[in-house]
Amino acid sequence: MEAPRIPSFFKVQKAKIFDYKPRYYDQKKETLDQLKRTGKRTKGQFFNRNNLRSVDGKRLKRIFIIIITLFLLSYLLLL
Repeated sequence: MEAPRIPSFFKVQKAKIFDYKPRYYDQKKETLDQLKRTGKRTKGQFFNRNNLRSVDGKRLKRIFIIIITLFLLSYLLLL
């Protein structure tokens, strides 16, 4: 036997059920798959040794400049 329902002016909403399926998107993988499908290769998309060497040279110059400026600043502050 059920309990009698009390009449109400307010409706009680049921809990909402979501059907969410998360997906992972990898832009690099998508571009490589597209290149494979079309059969085209673009410059700069793959490993390039010459580019790495130029970046390393620039990085070393920048580090030396920073070290020299720090030595000069410390020398001026200690005087």
